[in-house]
Amino acid sequence: MARVVLLFLLFLPVFAVAEQGPEVLIRVSGERSRVGEAWVLTLLTRHADPNGVSVEPPGFAAGLEPELVRQGPRLMPDGGLWTFTEYRFLPDRPGSFAFGPFAVTVSGSRSLTEPFTLEVSGTEPDLPGFSLAWVRLPSALTVGESAVLALSLPSDPGTAALPSPDILMPPVPPGSILESMPPEPGLAMKLRVLPLEAGEFTLEARTVIHAGYSFRVPGLRLPVLPPAADPAAAVRPAPVPGTSSRLAEPEIFPAFPPEDRALALQGRLDAAGLAEFRNIYLQARNFWEDRQIAEALALLRRHERDHPAGAMLAHVRREAENAAGLLPAGDERRGLRLPFLGPQGPNVVLRETELRSVPDEAAGELRRFAEGQAARAGRRSREWIWVQVPGIASGWVKAEKVIFY
Repeated sequence: MARVVLLFLLFLPVFAVAEQGPEVLIRVSGERSRVGEAWVLTLLTRHADPNGVSVEPPGFAAGLEPELVRQGPRLMPDGGLWTFTEYRFLPDRPGSFAFGPFAVTVSGSRSLTEPFTLEVSGTEPDLPGFSLAWVRLPSALTVGESAVLALSLPSDPGTAALPSPDILMPPVPPGSILESMPPEPGLAMKLRVLPLEAGEFTLEARTVIHAGYSFRVPGLRLPVLPPAADPAAAVRPAPVPGTSSRLAEPEIFPAFPPEDRALALQGRLDAAGLAEFRNIYLQARNFWEDRQIAEALALLRRHERDHPAGAMLAHVRREAENAAGLLPAGDERRGLRLPFLGPQGPNVVLRETELRSVPDEAAGELRRFAEGQAARAGRRSREWIWVQVPGIASGWVKAEKVIFY
């Protein structure tokens, strides 16, 4: 076993594993943690396709089970595309926690990381704290319909440094998709939830330690109802003998969102900026009414990211995506962008397409994406591009089905 070399990158400790197998780096958010404080471990594997990277974790001790695991492509500073596998932990007890080797396998070649130990300290008895509260909650959720959950800030936080939405982000419950949204004034976090199965949506109560304060997040339980039945189904006439039993149904095309609700968000936008917003809105609406949904949403996302009226365009784009029944892929990131870090959110919009496991027409179809689905694009292989909708699926699509913006 090769020795572990301690490096520093972006002010986080990184353990490099040199092996005969794939090259692997371990990045951790700190050499120590505290009870209730999020701690993140990331494996970086020199392999571009996440579908070709298999990670076998060691057994985790009680009190330090991962609450979130995700995997995807990451562009490294040298321009290479690697695969990251991220584990997020929320320790619930103090102590020394030993991590055994992670086994990383690529194309039958295997590497083992070096074991290491994490020290977790307890909470201080007199640690000041705040209680957060869920607000604006629906009475129930419905399968296939997205809803917004909001977590309010404490009424008087004083000088306390408030945790970011990324720190407060809860584990994703089984059978649902959970996406962080930009918070509004007075809110600590906004979430968009999309239930995938009927039953109960549950978020457990948690305490988050941040900058010397504790923030108590209450639990949440909401019933998830099955999708509403089609009321016309019960009154459809029986087929005439000798004819097809499949009745022709009129195609229902979703309407483009009106602009009046977005105009309420104009804030300090001047007359010139408002005129530009109006022009962008009309271009997107024309695309949409011509059934070019992907072009309309790509236009909205590009200007959401780059234009002063981005918040208004984001509102229109979210309503349009909801009307089209698209999967949530996150909002655009505004401000400074660092290309060497790779795309940190969606950067393409897809035309209706199949997602395949490998870049080949004969490969198995993983799923279909609807027209206008936003995604994150990675590397290219001839006429194929690797894309990912985080938390949903990743694979290969034909380049002609991809619109970069």
